[in-house]
Amino acid sequence: MKNMKEYREQFEGILLELGLTEHEVEKQIVSKSEVAEDKERFNLVAAVWGQEYTKFFLETALPCMLSQKNLPYLIEHATVSLDIFTSRNDALTIKSSPIYQAVKELCPVRFLSLTIRP
Repeated sequence: MKNMKEYREQFEGILLELGLTEHEVEKQIVSKSEVAEDKERFNLVAAVWGQEYTKFFLETALPCMLSQKNLPYLIEHATVSLDIFTSRNDALTIKSSPIYQAVKELCPVRFLSLTIRP
């Protein structure tokens, strides 16, 4: 089991690979999470890894999420965030796509490390 120091080092490594600072991540989460308290909260979760599934996620899943009666509708009525469990390389691929940029404009998105073992 990892101790806090190991988790911290892993977190810092992910931020470094994604070209982010801890301050930028906190600023994004805080600025997008300031909402009315009476709204229901939804945390959407996706687990994506490997070239084939990352491609599907970018070409099919995210565009479907962006259709008017999905994520945009939900955001009008609730506080929404998206957690993506993925590998470091796949996170870089996702972050470089225009469709991800569109989702990021609608709600906070976090990447959580998914270590793939052979």
